[in-house]
Amino acid sequence: MLRKIKSLIPNSIKAEILAFIQPVNLEEYGRYKGKKKFFVFLCGYYQNLGDMALTYAHKLFLRENFPRHEVIMVPSTKTYKLMKTMKYVSGRDDIVTILGGGNMDDTYTSLEEARQFVIRNFLRNKIVSFPQTMAFSGTPYGRKRLKKTTRVYNMHRDLHVFTRERASLEMMKKHFKKAKTGFCPDMVLYLNRVHPQRKRSGVLCCLRNDREKRLSESQVLDIRRSLESISHDIVFTDTINVSLEECRPENMEKTLYRFWDLLKSKKVVVTDRLHCMIFCAITKTPCVVLDNSNRKISGVYNEWLKNLGYIVLLKEFSIEEMKKGLDFAFGIKTADYSYPGFKNRFQSLAEACRPGHSTVNKARGNS
Repeated sequence: MLRKIKSLIPNSIKAEILAFIQPVNLEEYGRYKGKKKFFVFLCGYYQNLGDMALTYAHKLFLRENFPRHEVIMVPSTKTYKLMKTMKYVSGRDDIVTILGGGNMDDTYTSLEEARQFVIRNFLRNKIVSFPQTMAFSGTPYGRKRLKKTTRVYNMHRDLHVFTRERASLEMMKKHFKKAKTGFCPDMVLYLNRVHPQRKRSGVLCCLRNDREKRLSESQVLDIRRSLESISHDIVFTDTINVSLEECRPENMEKTLYRFWDLLKSKKVVVTDRLHCMIFCAITKTPCVVLDNSNRKISGVYNEWLKNLGYIVLLKEFSIEEMKKGLDFAFGIKTADYSYPGFKNRFQSLAEACRPGHSTVNKARGNS
């Protein structure tokens, strides 16, 4: 009977209940109490190189811009387990930040639920949500999820929500009336991994096989045939082809650098992964990109990458356009192109993260 009752309780509610019966972990985190710090919630220590890179870039951004502050990284898988501890060691002037990405929607609901949980638990601290894509569907379920998200976000009086493309910015402005909305590149574009360059040969093909997939199986087969007609040196992979061991915090940087070095060894990359495209941008690797189902690739490309020259976006797939894209990409001499870097485009994010009394504290005093 008890098991049946438990099965009827949504996982999100069970997680929130468990969060408040967890003991405070002073052994590992007690040293942070009373110190100036940033929290980073929803860290991507799991099998996705894109989210791992977002985590790495997020931490680097905070360390470079706020070197006198401690940075506490909270894995997404421990959001609920560590919440009681994080609240215990937090101070009024500590800044709560939330990892960016592409999961503010009704597809990756567990991450959106976790983000809302963080917001509800730090109503008196400044919260900065790093650049996201907001993409709720027009289905009844999508509208329901958007309504809940809007309600929770509008509860907070000092919430800063950033996005990386225009469509999301307009959606945020429309629904998050109390939040301060901001606009800057995807956090991985904070990085620059152009040097050292390596001798290039062959092709890397990185195609997704999940809910955001836009290509049909026959189109994927057509792409493989097109590549095989051009080169015998082809690596087929994905940004989720990493082991749990490679995702651990102590191994993450090495894993990312290994993948970036692989890209720098290839003449051309073909992908429909947003962060594989961005990895090509920051390593100056010629790349042919196909848009995904929610158009977040084209949104980021058109805003930040269209002028790079060595990144080619195919708006719609066809064999003819793919061949044209490949012919162009194979003809690219990377020495003819420069990577401008994007660090100077993150000033608004740095300003939002700047420590000081939040507007909540100013309004309420210290009571």
